[in-house]
Amino acid sequence: MRTRDQNGNPSEKRDQNDQPISTYQSHALLVNTLIGVGILSFQRGLAEEVGFDSLWVILIGGGLVWIEVWFLTRMMEKFPRQTFVEVLCRLLGSKRIPWLGRVLSLPFLLLISVYWVVGIGSVSRTFGENVITAVLPRTPIEVTMLLMIATVAVVASNRIQTIARFNEFLLPILYLPIPLLLAALIQWGEWENILPLFQTGWKEIMRGAFTAFFSYSGFSVLFIYMAYYQQPFRAIRSHSTAIGFVTLSYWTVMISSLFVFGGYELPDLVWPTLALIKAAEIPGMFLERLESAILSIWVVVVFTTMVSLFAAWVDLVVSVLRLDEHWRKWVAWGTVPVLYLVASWPGNLDQVFTLNDWLGKFEMASVLLILLILWLLGWIRGNRGRNRTAGTKNKDGKNGGKSHAPTSS
Repeated sequence: MRTRDQNGNPSEKRDQNDQPISTYQSHALLVNTLIGVGILSFQRGLAEEVGFDSLWVILIGGGLVWIEVWFLTRMMEKFPRQTFVEVLCRLLGSKRIPWLGRVLSLPFLLLISVYWVVGIGSVSRTFGENVITAVLPRTPIEVTMLLMIATVAVVASNRIQTIARFNEFLLPILYLPIPLLLAALIQWGEWENILPLFQTGWKEIMRGAFTAFFSYSGFSVLFIYMAYYQQPFRAIRSHSTAIGFVTLSYWTVMISSLFVFGGYELPDLVWPTLALIKAAEIPGMFLERLESAILSIWVVVVFTTMVSLFAAWVDLVVSVLRLDEHWRKWVAWGTVPVLYLVASWPGNLDQVFTLNDWLGKFEMASVLLILLILWLLGWIRGNRGRNRTAGTKNKDGKNGGKSHAPTSS
């Protein structure tokens, strides 16, 4: 929590009574952020790029995301209990010119901000398209998007620690659709539908791995949330297990879709996951229209993704402008019209899917660029510090030798 100093200016110090984010909460936060609306349609894009090899290309995408998350975690754990804005100002600024760090950090903050704002709008638009297609065909998509964004704004205006506990509470809901996916795999899956494998060139494989990045997008929120970790030095384990769980979940959805539909039919499906749920049959037929029940679960999944991104954006704005905590709700509600305009910008569903593909690549490139620059600055500053320390020691040693040299008797 930000307080005010003796002069009345906002201070970055946090209230000691705030409960920091635990290791399990960091795991739940990353899982809920990464598994979002992309799981409803990522199989279609992968099948278009690499066909049957989607079965293992999705694993490559997860591995690339893990590498980037590993570097991000290692970077932020060097600055425990410091916000992303403070880290940038420390590495880019100078003690002689305090305002230089804040000015030079603006381009980096703008990169992340653009992704979060556009990402929230894109997720709400994609989910709105899915809802009016599968459940509410007569409901205007504008109503669905606006209600979703407004509801997210209510939750995202809370403190970061509250958002972490919110994700921890809703994490078990992610496990509910897995039995239905496995049921569809067992009932309708055929081995012939996944063959032949290893028929794609490396160029197409890398393009498919980059296409899968939107399914894993959202890990950049760690720039914000790691400042509130209780044990940031143990975050690498919780983050690695989260990436592993998300990758396994996507692989389960991918292999089920391939076994049931095959590599030739899958690119023609707009929402492959919903089609997969429809293919599952419950013995006795005591449950019908399973896609409606699963879609209600995915409401929670998409909601947690949007809340994590939105809360990160609100915290970033509060940190940059040095606002008090009560300004969070005003920042959140002030962003709602912008998010609605972004969500309404794509003209059709094809443009939405194209925007989603570019968002995944944009996050990967922007986070990689920021990490490389920060690592380089940290290395340069570290070497300068060691050189200055060594020079000081040598100088003191020489002076000391001259002043305290023993005299001959």
